[in-house]
Amino acid sequence: MALGFLATIPTRIFNHKIAKPINVSHQAWVEYLSEQFNKPGLRILEIGSRVVTGINLRDKFNKANYIGFDFYEGDNVDVVGDAHKLSTYFSKSEKLDLIFSSAVFEHLYMPWVVAEEIDKLITYYRWFCIY
Repeated sequence: MALGFLATIPTRIFNHKIAKPINVSHQAWVEYLSEQFNKPGLRILEIGSRVVTGINLRDKFNKANYIGFDFYEGDNVDVVGDAHKLSTYFSKSEKLDLIFSSAVFEHLYMPWVVAEEIDKLITYYRWFCIY
């Protein structure tokens, strides 16, 4: 216990301040993505889009081509499937401009496999967001 206290001494003495992120914060990530990607012609994929907590992000991307993907059927789900096989639900030539998810990766059996699947579908933007 004493060792834990000793480890905190530099912070207590120097009172370090951590700067807020310049582009996006935890509270504003949806608005940030909407501002950047809600544009005609862009293709957006949300992994884990089923409305469970009352939040539906489809309206935030109403100008873009939004696709909701989830393991279960439900409100806001366009494609039902297993994210571990994500690329098999799209043609080899299909690419997406933004792929994002919120509170999903902690439920995946092998999240690194899903990351590899996402890499197969993302365009040169290389934008992938997990919250």
